[in-house]
Amino acid sequence: MHEIITLSFSQRSNCIATHLYNVAESRLQNVNDEFVDNSVLLESKPGQFGGTINYYPRALLWDYNNGFGSLNPSEYFESKPDVEALKKLYPNVVTTGPSTLKNQYQKALDQGTKTEGLANSSDMRCWSDYSRVIYRPESLLKLNRWDYSFDHCKGHLRSHPEIEFGTYDVGVDEFSDEENVTGAEAVEENFRKVLEECDTLTGLNVITEGDTAWGGFSSEFLYMIRDEYISGSPIVTWSLTKNTGWQSLPVFDRMSRIKTLRSLSSVSSLYIPLNTEPSIAQQCAKKHSTWAISSYQSVILDSLMTLLSQRKNRWSMGDFVNGLTRGNEKRKIVTSSIINDHNISPERMFESTNSSNAHGSHVFARSVINRPLPGKQTGLNENELREVCGFEDLINNGADSLNLKAYNIVEPFDNRLDSFPEEFRKQEFSWCSFNITNKPQRCFGEMADYISHYCKNDEREELKDDLSSMEEQYYWADESSDTDYE
Repeated sequence: MHEIITLSFSQRSNCIATHLYNVAESRLQNVNDEFVDNSVLLESKPGQFGGTINYYPRALLWDYNNGFGSLNPSEYFESKPDVEALKKLYPNVVTTGPSTLKNQYQKALDQGTKTEGLANSSDMRCWSDYSRVIYRPESLLKLNRWDYSFDHCKGHLRSHPEIEFGTYDVGVDEFSDEENVTGAEAVEENFRKVLEECDTLTGLNVITEGDTAWGGFSSEFLYMIRDEYISGSPIVTWSLTKNTGWQSLPVFDRMSRIKTLRSLSSVSSLYIPLNTEPSIAQQCAKKHSTWAISSYQSVILDSLMTLLSQRKNRWSMGDFVNGLTRGNEKRKIVTSSIINDHNISPERMFESTNSSNAHGSHVFARSVINRPLPGKQTGLNENELREVCGFEDLINNGADSLNLKAYNIVEPFDNRLDSFPEEFRKQEFSWCSFNITNKPQRCFGEMADYISHYCKNDEREELKDDLSSMEEQYYWADESSDTDYE
């Protein structure tokens, strides 16, 4: 087996992970699935009854104290107490129900009844509201001191609501806090258990946030496990980032993004920013509906995970990473991610204030994943795929052919699941692409200058040097090109 473990940090990230595992769970219905190896993403365990098998995500999910909604992490693993018997023994004890009641969709799943038509935006506030999989208790971790505002999509300190879980340094401090059992302690107590269930780990699939404290928290976790637990295994990190240029952010948020970008890209084998509100989702989804927005974001994750889970013509995570970074392993930020011509990357993330002498846009690497629509046998035909890839034009403009890849998978993306929003189920998704370009080059240079002038603490020189080094990786010598290949 070639297992992949998913690490998901934050409410938004868990929404994406939920869609990803819902799709994986739906494939279990194909008993003799000749296309996808379900064991890559899902762990199988014998059930309580003879001949039954239970499947659990190979994952760890972090969230705020109230981020699990109606889900009790142990409810499917512990027998329920006899409330009436307890009342007889302790008549003066007042019993209370859960703080959040299950919606009709989850009640139907528990009862084994039909769920079609029960999913609606008013009932889908939390990722657990539409989750079709059962997580093992050790897979779910809470930040006990922090709560989440579902109306404003922000985390805040429970004892002092004015303090947000907002910046990189806050996340680093939270991870290092000795009283936080979901930080450093979770490496030994939780991650190790999930890792032990893997025969041959092929990589980590990480989903986090680039503009909140989760960036610092997840960076620290990855640094801790990289050398001791997963030495040599690739890490693909998806970072939910606002579609805002760094210089347009408030001062503290500006520094936070710089630190997160430096740390997460450094510890990852491939770093893929995703727009928190991509335009394709805004057209069909209500504002702040993470249920709807994460549906679209999950498409590209599922495409990659399906590619890495194929029984035939399987590619490893390392193969995919090398396809984009061959020749320069330090140039690993995917600046443009496309789904059917829709860019779901934060396009303004690497904006430069000085464009007077900017280089023309250059594509260093492009990988395209081609898959069929539901009910079809194949995806794009040869001519259509050639047009989407645009490899000939890229080579003519200086791209290395070794960094241009086209992958074909035979499993369609099943967006017909009733756990998806109705408007999303009307869409069609056949291909996606990942592009590494020279776009970050000037942005990193400006960040280094900013650090040099405005950062006065002990880490100034190290941060400035790292940013200058990152700038060099994206330099393209040919300034004559003015063609935009993104």
